[in-house]
Amino acid sequence: MRMSITFNTTTPEFLNPTYPSITPRRIVIVGAGVVGTATGNAMLGLGHEVHFVDTNPATVCRLLNEGKQASVKMLPPEGDSIVLVCVPTPSNGTGFDLTLLTAAVSSIGHSIARGSGSHIVAIRSTVAPGTTDRLVAGLLRSELDRSTAQVVVASTPEFLREASAALDAVCPTVTVIGSRSAYAREELQALFLPLGGDMRIFDTTTASELVKIVHNCFNATKISFFNEVHKIADLFGIDGDTIGEVVVRSAEASTNPDYGIRGGFAFGGHCLPKDLDGMIGFATAAGLATPLLEAVRTVNQSFTTVEVHA
Repeated sequence: MRMSITFNTTTPEFLNPTYPSITPRRIVIVGAGVVGTATGNAMLGLGHEVHFVDTNPATVCRLLNEGKQASVKMLPPEGDSIVLVCVPTPSNGTGFDLTLLTAAVSSIGHSIARGSGSHIVAIRSTVAPGTTDRLVAGLLRSELDRSTAQVVVASTPEFLREASAALDAVCPTVTVIGSRSAYAREELQALFLPLGGDMRIFDTTTASELVKIVHNCFNATKISFFNEVHKIADLFGIDGDTIGEVVVRSAEASTNPDYGIRGGFAFGGHCLPKDLDGMIGFATAAGLATPLLEAVRTVNQSFTTVEVHA
């Protein structure tokens, strides 16, 4: 099933429905680590009112000393806000550990339920597809019972590099927004648009959540691919770096961003299958395992429809 990239102006579907028309200007950053701090500072630079929330008192003290609004708990809001959730979701060995996210969202719901206004709770943390619509929305609904505050959920994952997070936050290459609520999509688009860069908007949170994970897995796969290439190059006494430097400039998969992204088709033609078999073959003959290349061949063989590539 392909997720559509759409934008429309239909009425939002709030978790506890009424339909106000608002323009949030108050930003709450929940989780003031590398991502949260960089995101919050970018919002401050745009002139928004930003309040940081972090459970670490030392982090809150640092932010206060910098002249910023900060607290260990989210205060009940008086008026409208956009809440950007930036808490860590570390690996638990088999998936994402959502302990901190669950606690943060429950606390957010508890605070919003005791306040007023209309709010977007947008998850910037990396999570499995479906987490925002199922877990996050469910936790918020449980807190919003009999509350007059209004809430919609969204996903807007971050693509910040740790070494340059501050720069990446104010000069993003791409911003991704996903929500079933047109209202949330509109407001988040307006929030991030002044920062520039490409913007992709999905009408579902699952698509934007998946984009972030695929983004990182693609990077991981590329690194592993060239690590395997290095081992093969070593068989011939060749510096693998010199091979990689040429290939990233010669291969269409590097120079053409649309190359190979159409899913559901095996690669075919004369060159790709033949050279893949050949590389696996001479590496194996030399006693070198090539698990990534072998996995490429296995995945390709699992598709019956072939698309010819040069």
